[in-house]
Amino acid sequence: MPILRCGDQIRLSGKEAADYLEETSRSRLPTTIREYNRALNDTVAYWLSANCPEGQLLAAMLRAKLISAK
Repeated sequence: MPILRCGDQIRLSGKEAADYLEETSRSRLPTTIREYNRALNDTVAYWLSANCPEGQLLAAMLRAKLISAK
């Protein structure tokens, strides 16, 4: 199921929820776009600090998941 969005509020379920928790190492799901993007940006920074090709690839994949705040 895709991420459900109403304004700045979001709901994750199913695969998206599981992926978010695994990829960010967070213990709870976000409820806003800002919270979601902050967690992904923190994880991107972590992988970039690894300074290796695999870290760069994972960072790029996570950047693609950022949600536009429109």
